[in-house]
Amino acid sequence: MGEEKFEFCKNIYKNIKNIKEPDLLQYMPDYSEIRFAESKRVDTHDELRENRVRCLALYALILDCKVDVFEILKVGKKHEPKLITWEF
Repeated sequence: MGEEKFEFCKNIYKNIKNIKEPDLLQYMPDYSEIRFAESKRVDTHDELRENRVRCLALYALILDCKVDVFEILKVGKKHEPKLITWEF
């Protein structure tokens, strides 16, 4: 990622109002790949909100990394995932 990008990302939270950080940062031990993950519980109707999507989009663009969104549900429960589309 490098120090410059790290400092830029760290300052996002200080300078942009109503931005929400991702649930999880995943990375390879040698830092050759990073990705962010967001999880949403199906049983509580947890949804992606605009401020979280904006943060994930910023990180994906700035750091050129992938972002995953996971839906969490009880084992054995049937669920049909829906396509997530956001436009800004």
